[in-house]
Amino acid sequence: MKVLITGGAGYLGSATVEVLRDAGHDVTVYDSLRWTDLYLEDVRFIRGDVRDRGMLSSALADQDAVVWLAALVGDAACERNCEEAWQVNSDAVLWLSDNFYGRIVFPSTCSVYWRAEGLLDESAKCHAESVYGRTKMVAEHSLDGEDAVVFRLGTLFGIGGKHGRFRMDLVVNGMTVKAVMDRQITVHGGAQWRHHLHVLDAATAIKAGLVGRPGTYNLVGENMTISDLASAVAKAVPGTEILLGPPPENDPRDYQVSGEKAVKALHWAPEQTVLYGIDEVRELAASGRLADRESRRLTN
Repeated sequence: MKVLITGGAGYLGSATVEVLRDAGHDVTVYDSLRWTDLYLEDVRFIRGDVRDRGMLSSALADQDAVVWLAALVGDAACERNCEEAWQVNSDAVLWLSDNFYGRIVFPSTCSVYWRAEGLLDESAKCHAESVYGRTKMVAEHSLDGEDAVVFRLGTLFGIGGKHGRFRMDLVVNGMTVKAVMDRQITVHGGAQWRHHLHVLDAATAIKAGLVGRPGTYNLVGENMTISDLASAVAKAVPGTEILLGPPPENDPRDYQVSGEKAVKALHWAPEQTVLYGIDEVRELAASGRLADRESRRLTN
């Protein structure tokens, strides 16, 4: 299958490129290289912005499917660049739905749920309050009725493709790096639930989505409270001190997510645990390869 991956040079993009290429798909990456000036994967590459409709239309012309990873990701990035967030995360997807007639795999976010009681499946009410969540929710609606698989991703963690980014602004990754380098982590609140998914498990789900039943699916590996996550990190990095702080005022997210529908319908299952991710990130941080952890490349 000929597959165009927009945003294919990013954290999830690099992992997805490798998974799809190894599965025999003919992969082309379309990316603006926002976070780097160099692309090293051995696939066809087009440097372009998804807001450039002419270039994007040409790139899509002979493709069987598109994996739409191009996005401004995260609450902080979208709040700071609100206009760009709407243009990239929503407007470009609406254009795609009107101009592409093959399979669309669209990673959205569990942030569309924001805060709710109980274990949430795909029928749960969406009431996103952040710009990031709202842009993704609008993009989801634009794909209604299309040949599309929408994945509401849990918070990613772990190490993905060989040539891709590593992101420290993800809770498992960031907490583990701080434990290794500072022997100290701060937990704000702690009782709030988060849903976690290894970046490689997200990539294998995307592979399944290329041929699976159209629809909306939650993707999650484990639900875990922030306090339990901190305890797991401290156990993996002996000598780590856990400091307690007040709950974050600007991040009230607190919910658990069910991924049962994706497991049953797509014959996919997450393979990597949070503990596995902590161990691999611990090894990366201890190797010295993240000496400049303030680098713009490591965070959104």
